[in-house]
Amino acid sequence: MIKLWSKLKLKRRLFLTTSILITFLTAIITTMVFLILPNIYYSTCGYKPINKVKFFDILPMVIVLVVIFSIIASFLFMSLITKPLVDIIDKEHLQMVRKKEFMAAISHDLKTPITIISGQLEGMIYNVGKYKDRDFYLNKCYEDMQELKFLINRTIEISKRDLLTDGLVKTEFDINALLEEIVSKHKFLYNSKNISMNLNIYNTKKIFANKEDIQTVLNNLISNAIIYSPENEDIIINLFEIKKKVSETLVRFSIENTGISLNKEKLTKIFDPLYRVESSRNKNTGGTGLGLYFVDQILKNHEFFYKMFSRENSTIFIVDFKTL
Repeated sequence: MIKLWSKLKLKRRLFLTTSILITFLTAIITTMVFLILPNIYYSTCGYKPINKVKFFDILPMVIVLVVIFSIIASFLFMSLITKPLVDIIDKEHLQMVRKKEFMAAISHDLKTPITIISGQLEGMIYNVGKYKDRDFYLNKCYEDMQELKFLINRTIEISKRDLLTDGLVKTEFDINALLEEIVSKHKFLYNSKNISMNLNIYNTKKIFANKEDIQTVLNNLISNAIIYSPENEDIIINLFEIKKKVSETLVRFSIENTGISLNKEKLTKIFDPLYRVESSRNKNTGGTGLGLYFVDQILKNHEFFYKMFSRENSTIFIVDFKTL
């Protein structure tokens, strides 16, 4: 609400400033056209008009024209210059907020494995109590180091691929082949849980996006569906074309995994950095809470429509990819 009010105040100030400047300029131009230029013309020609134009005679007309031209010019200026400027400012502010949120979240989450590893190593150094079993706690330290390594690699990935900025290199590519390849790579994982994978491709269009980013999105969504689905459940993946406008065709990707349903509270937090659906810190169950955060950032940067929702016994994620 505060952000919306600030945005409205900024737009109002820009509109008023623009209106005043354009009104002043219009008044000068109108006065020149109706008063000064005719007098210059008459003096140059060497004769005086029969009815000399007086300023106060045309003042009402000047005022009306100034008001009309000022309003039209102000709205044109707002549409062509002010609105894009406000949008750029909003986008920069949003990116800054996202970066701060992510850094705050990742910094908090990095402290936990560091604290655990430090405590375990200290216990082993001083040969205290349960930490005398060094082989066991060295393995625990190794597991915690792997989690720490994973978090650091993810942070580096964000910096390297510039997910939070506009540095996107988009190309047109075959999403059908990419989707089939990713599903095939997950075959061992869903077979090990006896999950039925149903892949239905009815699409003939290529999409326009950053291929590596879309690969990350599909990998995350498919792996999440497998990991969080109970054994002997179904995963249904559909890829098909939809018409948004007469001249615009989108490619809709949908994935539904049965056997799990999320409540409204979890759905509102699902894209928060480091949020875990399960409380476990194990990457195989609770995850790191970064996967869907990356998905959210990528799809927002591409300006693709996406939605996640639950039914009675399933969870569904849909994305609309743009085409050329």
